[in-house]
Amino acid sequence: MNYLTFSAPDEFYEEERIIFEDLKEGEACEYISAMVVSLAEHTYLWRPNIKRRALNYLENFSGEGIEIGEDIVKEMRAFTERYENFIMSWCAKI
Repeated sequence: MNYLTFSAPDEFYEEERIIFEDLKEGEACEYISAMVVSLAEHTYLWRPNIKRRALNYLENFSGEGIEIGEDIVKEMRAFTERYENFIMSWCAKI
């Protein structure tokens, strides 16, 4: 937002904070993994197994297997969509 406006208004940060506060408390590694799954759904839709590949990169980096609960993935999908809509609405305002 700062690149677009040179200074985001205080209202932007206040609304953004509310979105982040709605996330339940969980382990950071769970949220990072769920975020990768959620973001992978928005990229390379034509490539097969993109979610599995994204998780493989994380597993190779960390050296551990990753198990992600469907509930946290659902929450991250909802968060990603809500945050995306939030950013689009603020871009439309400027």
